[in-house]
Amino acid sequence: MLVNFSVENFLSFKDRVDFTLKKTSKSTKHKELVKNGILKGACVYGANNSGKTNLIRSIQFVVEAIVIGNVSRIYKTHYSFIPNDDKVSKFELEFRQNKHLYKYVLECNLSSVEKEELYCDNKTVFKRSAGDIEKLSDYGVLSNSQYYLNRKFTKTDLFLSKLYTDNVLKEPDLPHQNIFQDIFEWLQHVFCVRLDSTVGSAFYVYMEKGNGFKDYLQELLEQIDPSITQIKWEKVDGSELNELVVNASVHFRQAVPDHLFIRNGYNFFILDRQDNRFIGKKLYTYHNNERFEINWESDGTKKIIELSLAFYLLKTTNAIVLIDELDSSLHPIMVRYLLQSCMDSNQQSQIITTLHNINLLTQELWRVDQIWFTEKTTDGRSKLYSLQQFAPRFDKNVLKDYLQGRYGAIPTLGIWKW
Repeated sequence: MLVNFSVENFLSFKDRVDFTLKKTSKSTKHKELVKNGILKGACVYGANNSGKTNLIRSIQFVVEAIVIGNVSRIYKTHYSFIPNDDKVSKFELEFRQNKHLYKYVLECNLSSVEKEELYCDNKTVFKRSAGDIEKLSDYGVLSNSQYYLNRKFTKTDLFLSKLYTDNVLKEPDLPHQNIFQDIFEWLQHVFCVRLDSTVGSAFYVYMEKGNGFKDYLQELLEQIDPSITQIKWEKVDGSELNELVVNASVHFRQAVPDHLFIRNGYNFFILDRQDNRFIGKKLYTYHNNERFEINWESDGTKKIIELSLAFYLLKTTNAIVLIDELDSSLHPIMVRYLLQSCMDSNQQSQIITTLHNINLLTQELWRVDQIWFTEKTTDGRSKLYSLQQFAPRFDKNVLKDYLQGRYGAIPTLGIWKW
């Protein structure tokens, strides 16, 4: 589970901001939303362009940097910005996996990794300083193994990613292998659902081999559109299959997972590895026995499809899901149903989402320490803060106070008066 995250000098976060999913409220309300002292989710409210999306993208940046490995490539291909003032961007990611607490520190810019550190239960696993190329400055608990000492890297590559690329988990009887098993397993369960674009491709690791996810998706679609009588996954081959495999190989640096759920443009696919070759299947909806392409469906239906795997895994696994503007294009009742379904799950799963629908800003759905706000200063810096700092009573109407401007993070329209 994600415990803490901080970011500095990245996107609109000029100054360091800290985001925590530790239980901080003493309220006994919504005990089911806490697992071992860690919250099962959080929501972020704020005016347009205040920094909500930037929090999601900052967490996503660190995850993708580790998976893809080269920070320069991430900056250039995934983001249309550069660090402020040509200084380094700073990130700290703290998470719990298999009863261990891990902390990963990354400082980088467009051209190099300035710092990379990993800790396990407050013990140094490794440290890397500015200017380190090929060798680390401190091998920590790894110093007694020649395997780790032999790993080499460039100034833009992450050491943690180098171990992933070199298949550290397949090395026999390697010391401290369990550390990297935990980290890569945790990363596999982080889903950044990129709903801000309907073009290009998005890849989600699909671990299940059965029909549970497919049944869940059909149930969701039938709830929002009764005219959808069934869905089918129909086999694709030739150039369409080749395009999927090539795009996945580029995204995952050749190490393509065995099971993927993919959005390619407006279409959705499942890509499975079977007997050392890939089998691709494309999703179609059926309305009264007539087959529909997904691009014929409404924006809400397309959004439900892209969200479906994330919410299925929130219900059935220990997934961490990041979703920007969950409530766009969806009816408020559907959004509340999706949120409630994952909050009620017995899994150690978490959802972090930005919202605009103020009807969801209620203590009936969230704990006080799950509600966050972003606000931008006059010089363009984003601030991030929790509702907990205002310590509202458990029976307080937080929506009413929010609309009255008591918590900030609201559009400042001179003619507007609630």
